[in-house]
Amino acid sequence: MAELWKKDILYSILRPAVDLCTRRSFRKLKICGKDRIPLEGMIIFAPNHCNALLDALAILLVCRGPIAFGCRADIFRNKTAARLLRFLKILPVPRIRDGVEALKSGRASSDEAADALAHGLPYTLFSEGTHRAMRSLLPIRKGIFRVAADALARAGEVQDSEPLLYVVPVGLEYSDYYHYRSNLLINIGEPVDIGLFLKENASVTPAGQFKLFAELLKSRLSSQITFLEDDEEYPSKINVLNFLSGGCRGSSERHLRQRQELASSVERAAKVFPREFRSLAVRSSELEALRLRFGVGLESFGCRHPFLRGSAKLLASVLLLPYFICCTLLSLPVWLTAELISLRLKDKVFANSIRFAVRFFGMMILVPLWCVAAFLSLPALPAAGALLLALPSVSLVYDWCALLKSAFSDLSCWAHPSLSDKYRQLVDRFRTLAM
Repeated sequence: MAELWKKDILYSILRPAVDLCTRRSFRKLKICGKDRIPLEGMIIFAPNHCNALLDALAILLVCRGPIAFGCRADIFRNKTAARLLRFLKILPVPRIRDGVEALKSGRASSDEAADALAHGLPYTLFSEGTHRAMRSLLPIRKGIFRVAADALARAGEVQDSEPLLYVVPVGLEYSDYYHYRSNLLINIGEPVDIGLFLKENASVTPAGQFKLFAELLKSRLSSQITFLEDDEEYPSKINVLNFLSGGCRGSSERHLRQRQELASSVERAAKVFPREFRSLAVRSSELEALRLRFGVGLESFGCRHPFLRGSAKLLASVLLLPYFICCTLLSLPVWLTAELISLRLKDKVFANSIRFAVRFFGMMILVPLWCVAAFLSLPALPAAGALLLALPSVSLVYDWCALLKSAFSDLSCWAHPSLSDKYRQLVDRFRTLAM
């Protein structure tokens, strides 16, 4: 079995196509803080885990070269799946529930991760251990600290100079976890120098070191995303926050800063004025039920002129209708297959991962067929133009549907002024608490 860090020609060929498909899975995608990634030393990326496979695909965009990943060990039991995961540079990370044998083999995986890091291959481990679509973080698991410490110790045994290893927090801020072609901001935080951390805490027990590391990593990771404490008030807090941030505008970074400030205010209001906040939460729940009933999106509440904006969007969707119909027919096998599979999923957060996978493999089949059909039936120049119009067909299908839905949302908000009144009352009441 080839070492994980060695160059794989097929991997190198497919990687640009994977990255392109990942970027096309979002309407807007931006990476901030790449200058924070150390240029020297071993790198372990520690992102939040909130959107299944898309989280790993997003991390691939951070670096041009290959990146190794840690993944739960139980999916490696199937030999075919294990070979595929190996090709994708994914290593098993056993958990206690996986059994004694899995834990024994986990040492080999840890050694292989250390070997890959020593040869310059970045390694990614989702420090929460599992995914969930929440604006929060699960407790940091011990695995990432253990891998980092082991890799540093192993490198120190074979290197003359003092090795460097950094755990780099990466915040993945999705505008929506469930809708395809939403927005994504990849925020790279301040790295943790593991060697320096261990030196500063040399007198602390291993358990104490992990506790301090977990607190430090959580602090640096939570500062890169919209974060709310996961307590019994979380459903109420996120509902209030969603309404308050519906009117946020500007760039992805500005939007995140606004949401973070609002999240801090929501946390403070929930702690300082618990009774008043529960009353506010009841109002937000009632407004949530009404907006769902009338088909009004959260972004419509922050619009000063919903009728004008909704009318403009509706006009744009009508003008784009012929192009939409052509794209719908051209990409029918891709988007229809993806949606049919997604309908059967129990965990809906996997829906966008399915859409990505179906699009990636489906377009590998469709694009050559389009090329043959275009150049056999049209002269070279018109054929090339037709192909350029056809390539974004899957994206346009989802974008057109989102545009039409947004138009009806704005118009419905305008047609039901009582919703806007209740929204303004909610905002005014919150401002009173936050003062």
